[in-house]
Amino acid sequence: MKPEEAVQGLGALAAGLCRDADIGVELTENSWAFDPVRRVILMSRDSMRRRGMDHCAGIVAHEVGHFFVSRYMLFDGHFPSVLCLSSLLNAIEDPRCETWMMQRYPGVVAWLELVGQDFKNRQYASGMPRFLVFALECARERDRDWQPPPEQLGVPAEIAQALDRTREARYRYTQILPPLAFGAGSQSNEDLRRYQDEVPLRLKPGQRNQAQDEWERIVRLSALDAYKLAESDILPQAAMLLEADVADVASGLAADRALESQAKAALEGGNPPPVTILRLALARGAEVHQPAKPSLRELAMRLIEAVVSFEPPKGLGDALGRHGASRSRTPFRSAGPPPPTQVPRLPPPESQYDRVLQNLNLQVDQLVQQLRDMLVPRQRLRELAGYPSGFRVDLRQLMQFEADPRRYRKLWHRKTLPERKDASFSLLVDLSGSMSGPKASAALAGTILLCETLSRLGVPFAVNGFQDRLIPFCSFDEGLSVEVRNRLPGMVLETEGSRPGGHNQYNGNDDGPCLMEAAQALAGRACTTKMLVVISDGEPAGSRSTPQDLHAAVAAIQRRGDVQLVAIGLGPDTGHVRHYYPRSVANVPPTELAGQIGRVIEEALVR
Repeated sequence: MKPEEAVQGLGALAAGLCRDADIGVELTENSWAFDPVRRVILMSRDSMRRRGMDHCAGIVAHEVGHFFVSRYMLFDGHFPSVLCLSSLLNAIEDPRCETWMMQRYPGVVAWLELVGQDFKNRQYASGMPRFLVFALECARERDRDWQPPPEQLGVPAEIAQALDRTREARYRYTQILPPLAFGAGSQSNEDLRRYQDEVPLRLKPGQRNQAQDEWERIVRLSALDAYKLAESDILPQAAMLLEADVADVASGLAADRALESQAKAALEGGNPPPVTILRLALARGAEVHQPAKPSLRELAMRLIEAVVSFEPPKGLGDALGRHGASRSRTPFRSAGPPPPTQVPRLPPPESQYDRVLQNLNLQVDQLVQQLRDMLVPRQRLRELAGYPSGFRVDLRQLMQFEADPRRYRKLWHRKTLPERKDASFSLLVDLSGSMSGPKASAALAGTILLCETLSRLGVPFAVNGFQDRLIPFCSFDEGLSVEVRNRLPGMVLETEGSRPGGHNQYNGNDDGPCLMEAAQALAGRACTTKMLVVISDGEPAGSRSTPQDLHAAVAAIQRRGDVQLVAIGLGPDTGHVRHYYPRSVANVPPTELAGQIGRVIEEALVR
């Protein structure tokens, strides 16, 4: 089968496993990864040619398992390096998410086993950091039924000891799983109490929106239980190995000033690459054991982070993109796979929009999922066949698909859903000079959250900025097109007067006239719920209007009664919004604006 044809079948597989999560599959030349910005699994063309569709299906199933189960990135933790912690947690998470996948979807077991068998005894290149070898062994050890690494791998004694000390804890980590059923009723009263008491306290500041979906709550609770086990029984051993690496690398840099210069150049993109410098520094440091000043320790950590985050060890072949597979659910010391591999890293997002969305994507996913669940009525619905994704496979179409892969778009049953709540949103953002800096960045993030969420829910929206006049960025008829995505970051430049081809009159803001214009456009929409959200940080100070004009505009909108008006005062000392807007939230910190907009969307669509 040609790779392009296989992508169609794997796309159907991914969509089906992800419960209509709109995850696609695209071909790349030689790497595997999940792009959270575009919600696409990137599939290696080379793997498809050399390994075949079953091998690639195993990797797709692996990535889907992370989508369902992995939440470790939500939690605050203490470790010498955030990047190293992320790589290690990903390594010990792989067997856990695949164990859940095998139990939920038994058909994926053979695929995962096929992938796992290829890499369990691959040799390591010499001179690799202790920490990296430990992380890779954590991922691959289940391929060997939880047995220590064989002698031919040449794993140093201190790493083997760390593996021995953590082996049972790592196995227990893989058994802390969320329920297999997605529906309500999977959470006991005790689970609910524990979720409320424990999970919010451990979430990172930007992730502290409450999960409304019951299944998502239990997923987070199980993830936190696993995370706490890792903190107590696994991370301390890894931290000691990382400290030994830092000490040796810093010692090597201290002993060789030329090596120090090369390290700085390598981190800035020069040659040789960081992995080469790291190996030289490790070897030199192990010989001399020279004390190093803090600046060299910091440089050593940056070198290790560069290698751990981006450099796969040589000899792992196309294990790129996958830490492991799992095939067994038997007790300790009789379990199955995971191979080593370095986590593939996508190139940095090219556009400012994608960079912002990369930080918001999990929040958008969760908000869309909980709103979809709230919007779907609970009564039993009729099923229809012939869809590219759904909740149950059509066996008749599946048998025909074996002979004709073009039928991948007809493999699934869906339940017929009622129309979404009939709604339209309009966002109006103050782009005066007082919004420049962190407030403008927060406003952009809130705008992207609103646009991405409503676009995935199929709810029409418009986005306008305002200074002395309305500045359109997205009309109701455009949707979230490529052009709109490229246009929205211009909101930040408008607050500085530097947007190419923009309006750039940032010295004032005529709130009243601009609010009336946005409200009139929204009022003309043929829908039952019309929500106008205003984001501002200052008093009206326009060239053609007064504060009284804003009072009059708000009063006129309220008299008509067909547009719901909500204002958000962004930043401290914005209590004045309450004087103008009866329905408002004041003094919202920039870091909490996205969450506040999420609550406004939920209120409009659900309540």
